[in-house]
Amino acid sequence: MKTPMLFNRSVFQVKVGGAETTDEIVASLGSPFDKLINRFNFPLKPRETLRLDKLEVIDPDKKFSFFDCSAILSEAGLLTPSYEHAIRLAQQYKRVSVSVKKPYLVFPHEPWWDSFGSGRLIYLYRYPGSLGLGLQYHGHLFDNNCVVVGVRSHR
Repeated sequence: MKTPMLFNRSVFQVKVGGAETTDEIVASLGSPFDKLINRFNFPLKPRETLRLDKLEVIDPDKKFSFFDCSAILSEAGLLTPSYEHAIRLAQQYKRVSVSVKKPYLVFPHEPWWDSFGSGRLIYLYRYPGSLGLGLQYHGHLFDNNCVVVGVRSHR
């Protein structure tokens, strides 16, 4: 799989854990976010011990679905991220921009099921100078301006 380097960063070291709630982190972003991304729907478990995870951005260079992400990540030797990875990346890298051509970072975590029974995923959109968190249906077909985020194993 060809992975074009369209980003000013394609690997992010993210601290996972801490005492902050989802609501506190999202409020501190100072940017648009889906109001359903809150401490009730996407709770963060407080952890005194922080873990450093390496997140990698993979460009499939084609349209893909949530169901394709497992194979994309596996081929790159990456693990599936959690929704906490998306929230923590937004918190810790507010000012890092990515390509305007590929501004949507998809986190294929275990879907959160809304009140209508639809699975939803957190995605991060990053343009130079702006950032936001949104939700997308897990059955959605992501187009060519989206990339996938995976976790490099600690082994």
